[in-house]
Amino acid sequence: MRDRKILNKKVTLSILAVNLNYRNLKLDTKLVKEFENICRNIGLQSISLGARWRTCGFYEKLNYKPSLLVQVYDFVRVEEIRKNNLCGFKELKSYQGETYGFIMYEVTFIMGDYIKYFENKIPTAMVQYIFTKKLQN
Repeated sequence: MRDRKILNKKVTLSILAVNLNYRNLKLDTKLVKEFENICRNIGLQSISLGARWRTCGFYEKLNYKPSLLVQVYDFVRVEEIRKNNLCGFKELKSYQGETYGFIMYEVTFIMGDYIKYFENKIPTAMVQYIFTKKLQN
């Protein structure tokens, strides 16, 4: 990666997992911190990742900032998400394609009820938290 030109200065981590036999050894924290160091060394400025509900606290402890991603499929439009944003979340970005769309909202804290709310109100909605961290050099 060092020889490639880095265009957008950010990376998205798709999956991070530690084998059950090694979960109490703090390997998850070491792995994330080493990944952050590698990213800094090659000039990246931001890391984003999706997280399952049970891991949200882990990323908060590592100073990752949460946002709420609400995705819709099968011709359900992002307008349906906006109509159901009764919490007044600030919209960070959105996309609407022919059969898929999403809105990412700014949130100040994480709650499982947000996920349940949107998934119960909107047909085909899939909701998760996205965590982002700006890297300092």
